[in-house]
Amino acid sequence: MPTPAHIKSIAPIFPVSDLKASLLFYAAMGFGGDDDADYYAILHRGPASIHLRIETTPLKENNPAGAYFYVEAGIADLHAEFLANKVPVISPLAIREWKMNEFQVGDPFKDTAGPSLHVLIKLLATITLVLAPLFV
Repeated sequence: MPTPAHIKSIAPIFPVSDLKASLLFYAAMGFGGDDDADYYAILHRGPASIHLRIETTPLKENNPAGAYFYVEAGIADLHAEFLANKVPVISPLAIREWKMNEFQVGDPFKDTAGPSLHVLIKLLATITLVLAPLFV
């Protein structure tokens, strides 16, 4: 019987209208990588990766693109880091009714979150790390 494939990680690809400005935004969130990219950039923070690509057609209003970043420990420190780096935190760090300690940041360029600062990324600290083996 063949051994099933083991998916180690997955990386979202976000469409952006201004790659240089988006690189600065994600740098404030601690992501680094292709600082001199012209069309497509791959950024990393530890084992997590995100991809950014220029989208030349107008992005739809309320584009549903987004990602969850699962944080093993240090969610309060990450929240404080983002606030210190002026990342637009649009909801406070709190334990939600679904038992997740999380906060939201918004896309200041409205590329992936639409014209109002709806969800772009929720950072989560979980007690039971269901997806942690995917990123180890």
